[in-house]
Amino acid sequence: MTDYIAGKVRRIIDSRSFEVKVDFREKKNSDIYLDNEVVRLADYRMPILGRDRKKVDHRTLRHRVWNRYVVLRVIGRDDDDKVIAHISRVTM
Repeated sequence: MTDYIAGKVRRIIDSRSFEVKVDFREKKNSDIYLDNEVVRLADYRMPILGRDRKKVDHRTLRHRVWNRYVVLRVIGRDDDDKVIAHISRVTM
């Protein structure tokens, strides 16, 4: 599964999770996405966040994505129904 969703990050939960207000869903998506989704990063090491060798911490995640528009490449859901995704792009 490779779906794409995008929206504004409304809340940072921890160093790997945040809540996004989804306002874009690609028409070819195979899953249904709610207006608010909790997202878990698929990988701690996210070059787009400026951390390609170190794990992303809570402060870095807040600084880079909170209250910003993100495009997410979804790879699935976890047992708690959180979206597992890579951040493809961050914009103001």
